[in-house]
Amino acid sequence: MPHEVRGHNLRSPVLVMNDYIETSEAKRFAKIDNDLVVPPAWLDDMSKVMDSWHDLVLLGMESPFMGPPTEDWDGTYTWTPWKHIGGIGLMRTDFFRQTGPMDADGYHGFTGHQWRYSPRRGWITPDIMVCLLDRCPVEPWLSLSEEYAKRNWQRRWKSMPLEFSIYWDWFTEKEAA
Repeated sequence: MPHEVRGHNLRSPVLVMNDYIETSEAKRFAKIDNDLVVPPAWLDDMSKVMDSWHDLVLLGMESPFMGPPTEDWDGTYTWTPWKHIGGIGLMRTDFFRQTGPMDADGYHGFTGHQWRYSPRRGWITPDIMVCLLDRCPVEPWLSLSEEYAKRNWQRRWKSMPLEFSIYWDWFTEKEAA
């Protein structure tokens, strides 16, 4: 899949998104965080959903939200409409080019933009097994998140419940092996 990686120090995810939208000719972009663990083929899975729903503008992927795949799941992802998608997902650049740059107002510029302009948006369903390490309730991430929050390097988040371990077992078991 064609891709582009850029390095900037704009000090704001919203400013990075605005810069990319302004300078890229891409029709879509994926935004993920540096503490998000994604499984193989996550971008292919997200792209298939966007390819199937041409009017879907923002597709979120932060888990656990819609629930993990069930045993009877046929392997086809779909999406569930929602009021906003958070900051992680696949997005169509035309929406942002039409509405103009997002406000970089702290933590909610992207969410505010969604609420202001109401594009068609939602969450991939079922969840892709991704894990935000700042919400992972096992070590070493639990202690690291606490330290980073004390240093104001990240926001404080409530950890995922231990019974949601399906979201991190797949990569922590590999590390232990």
